[in-house]
Amino acid sequence: MYQNKPRGGLLPELDNEQPFQPTFVEPIATALRQLKGVVGDVLHSVYLSGVIAHRKAGEVEDLPLTLVTTRALAVQEFSASIR
Repeated sequence: MYQNKPRGGLLPELDNEQPFQPTFVEPIATALRQLKGVVGDVLHSVYLSGVIAHRKAGEVEDLPLTLVTTRALAVQEFSASIR
């Protein structure tokens, strides 16, 4: 699942050859569309972690996302992003 060495960063790189479990493809896509709609061009990247990222999820799991933005979010942007 992990490569031996991270690609120049601190986060391990997961195997991207194995697709996400079908149950989680649409929720991930929906979350990304909603985040892009709320924070727009401020969104730099989104990291998925946990059992879904490792492709070991059960039927029902949380969708742990970490957002990286190009600037601090305004209160309204932050509030809208966590709904």
